[in-house]
Amino acid sequence: MLFKRPRIGIIVLLVLIVIFALFKISRFSDPQTTLSKNNTRFELTTDNPFGVMIGAPLGMSLNTKMQAAKQLGVTYYRPTTAIFLDKWNGTCKECAAASRNGLRLILTIRNGGGHGNPSTPPKDEKAYLQQVSEILDTHKPEVLVVENEENSMELFYTGTPQEYHRELKIACDLAHSKNSKCTNGGLVSSLVIGLVYDNYIQNGQLQKAEQFLDKALTSEKLTEFKSQKTKVEMQLTRGKGLLTGYKSAGADYVNFHWYSDSPEALAEAKVYIEHLQKCILSSRRGTHKTGQ
Repeated sequence: MLFKRPRIGIIVLLVLIVIFALFKISRFSDPQTTLSKNNTRFELTTDNPFGVMIGAPLGMSLNTKMQAAKQLGVTYYRPTTAIFLDKWNGTCKECAAASRNGLRLILTIRNGGGHGNPSTPPKDEKAYLQQVSEILDTHKPEVLVVENEENSMELFYTGTPQEYHRELKIACDLAHSKNSKCTNGGLVSSLVIGLVYDNYIQNGQLQKAEQFLDKALTSEKLTEFKSQKTKVEMQLTRGKGLLTGYKSAGADYVNFHWYSDSPEALAEAKVYIEHLQKCILSSRRGTHKTGQ
């Protein structure tokens, strides 16, 4: 269904966490300091910007997950599940294992929800602040991710954009006081595609808009997108409302999830988001089979 996370038809889900602010694309850089593919060189301007989240079968040990992360040579690690504040018991074993193995944590927190139920804005901000503070002190994440796919009211977050910005500001202010970065929960891939498409339309670039959709969506998803005009417009309104408040709420990055197979479409999405906030992070990057 449109604007929902696609199911992934693989046993182990490897998700790249790509912090676009850490690298630039160049065709003229020193080849000894770049990685080259299809005549495009990616020059790392700081350290390794890649990370992994391993959604594995039940029974895979933490040691096996850590070994896989090390073999992939990543710097960052996102635990398989978020920390749900109403279930916080003082520790996250996967978080602790990642830190022991020298991996930098990309840590998602959610204010309740889970198991198909969406999170809600915090009713008791003092209690929320205390719990988030404990989590930050215990696990010291590189980046604190506040909620998950906050654009989806049905699945992940019931609050308005204004309520989300309030929650994000509370969490980001606290994270910054403890030397952690902070970002939003991650706009779902199909919404980002819709926002880029809409931006082209609003700027009179109709042909470019259609070309972008053709690159970004499978034929099945394209038909679905075109047939759900009302739902698409509602999501675009919510998405725009969310995007406009991230920076003022203190987010260090705009975080989005991406499932399109097209690198060209991803590059266009990056350009669109950079107009709003220079630093970008993708805490969930994957692919899915046609029809799933």
